[in-house]
Amino acid sequence: RMEPSLLDPESYCVTTIPDVMIGSYAKRTGYFFAGGREDFDVFLPGFPTDLKELVSGQQGSMEELFYVLEGADRISYQVTTYETVFGKDTARGYVNEQAPNDLSVLFLEDSYGYPLEPFLLTQVKALHIGSSYSPESITPELLEELRPDAVILLKYGPFHLGHEEYFHTSF
Repeated sequence: RMEPSLLDPESYCVTTIPDVMIGSYAKRTGYFFAGGREDFDVFLPGFPTDLKELVSGQQGSMEELFYVLEGADRISYQVTTYETVFGKDTARGYVNEQAPNDLSVLFLEDSYGYPLEPFLLTQVKALHIGSSYSPESITPELLEELRPDAVILLKYGPFHLGHEEYFHTSF
């Protein structure tokens, strides 16, 4: 069972970080060629959330566990706004005690998946996250341990072209 109201844009408060977003391609091609910077919108839930991060054991709201807004207005040509706001560094897992079901999902992603994580977690009890850059780390043993109801692989295809190793899995 899914809960559509938790995905309704009206259920969220939008925080806009103005004139800060420079995408990956702009960093490679140049600021002027890419057309300049854009605003970056962060959708924060307007409803209570109670989550637990499985690796650290930290508990808190979605905003506390998923988003790093401090310093997000600084422009960097080395770190993307996605990486700053979503604070990505290692494989993670979360439990949502308020989930509308008991589903468990393994989500293998590249940076295109970062904004999707919190919304996916509103719909499932457990969300395990790994890097699609190293799918070989998803072994039959790990799958047996996690026992996910679904595995989702999200990759931005054009970025991965020429990197055949990103498409090899152990399962």
